[in-house]
Amino acid sequence: MYRPSSFSTIYARSDCKFRLKHLNVYLLCSDLRLVNGSVPKEGRVEIYYDGQWGTVCDDYWDDADATVVCRQLGLGEFGLVIEQPQFPKGSGKIMLDDVDCTGQENFLVNCSSRPWKENDCRHSEDAGVRCRDILFCLNEPCLNGGTCHERANSYTCSCPENFAGYNCQWQKPSDPPSTTPTHRGKYPTTGLNIDDEPQTDSTLIYDTRKTSLVTKNPLHSVVSPCEELPFLLFYCDY
Repeated sequence: MYRPSSFSTIYARSDCKFRLKHLNVYLLCSDLRLVNGSVPKEGRVEIYYDGQWGTVCDDYWDDADATVVCRQLGLGEFGLVIEQPQFPKGSGKIMLDDVDCTGQENFLVNCSSRPWKENDCRHSEDAGVRCRDILFCLNEPCLNGGTCHERANSYTCSCPENFAGYNCQWQKPSDPPSTTPTHRGKYPTTGLNIDDEPQTDSTLIYDTRKTSLVTKNPLHSVVSPCEELPFLLFYCDY
């Protein structure tokens, strides 16, 4: 069983000459490591070449490249790109640039790239990877055309303009709120009783003599017409 390093560095060497016995460090035979990640199984990508460790530039870097890194290190089925400041920039040589994997390779050096040490990058462009055993977005949890974004241990959805909710499951009203009242009343009260009824189509307008507000479900919670309201004048259209 693989165990993440307690030193926030997951690394390996092809010569397999390491003889580390620390319980929280493990060894794989490859020339790759992840360093300075904020959580296990992620960090800046570094590769060993010509007797030294160096970074990989993020030009053309995508999830297919990240997946190959995770596969080579044995850290999960899927790889995701992460960017600074999720990890600090590196130092020293930039070993690879323009890495372009299909996602099917077993080793990063099997992917196309520029020749070793040939690059036009700075360390602000160092490539980073997060390895995962599952992808939350794989089952397309975001509804109504929403875009799914993987996070460290969850996902978020970017919703189209007319939808809201964690999974973009709520449709916003397309028509403007009505200002024509069907009920009117003056009620000096001290409390507000709110009932969350997302399928109710109602409009509330109130006037405190200083300001007014129009709110329509499901953008806001619904106030039932007969319940106490903390303002002087209200209209309910339902």
